Amino acid sequence: MLREIKEANRQSLSVALRELEEARLLEKLIIKQKPLHIEYNLAEKGRLLIPVFKQLEGLV
Repeated sequence: MLREIKEANRQSLSVALRELEEARLLEKLIIKQKPLHIEYNLAEKGRLLIPVFKQLEGLV
């Protein structure tokens, strides 16, 4: 993901992901492989926001 967001540095991305996880919008999944792999998925609360984002997308 960091490669996709060139303006973001690792620290700001980590803080944002942690805040979204604490708000229960994202779920963190740690995949214990070599190398360690971490995935973030929308939690139920985050999925409830999809219609809102779709409406906002139509305004742009």
